Amino acid sequence: MEINNWFDFILYTTFTIGTLFISLPSGIWALKKAIEGVIRFGWGKLPFGFIDGDWGKSPLELFFVGIFGIFFSIWYLLIDKGGHLFYCIKEVREFFG
Repeated sequence: MEINNWFDFILYTTFTIGTLFISLPSGIWALKKAIEGVIRFGWGKLPFGFIDGDWGKSPLELFFVGIFGIFFSIWYLLIDKGGHLFYCIKEVREFFG
């Protein structure tokens, strides 16, 4: 994405920073909780209070959420269009330069 105006700047940088600081850590957290849930409770339904029910009710659901968050973040930040993490910095420099 090219940054041509302030709307593009806000949208692109917010999405890139959100992917870096929200999606990637959330995926890692969900994968960690899935592994912890399998070790402690097996593959069945997780007990109330172990995690928020919106993330998933079993370790398998948490595993898929975590893998999706991690793979999406890595793909967006490092692979798509040469890596938006690096491309965003270049576009911001050009926008303000």
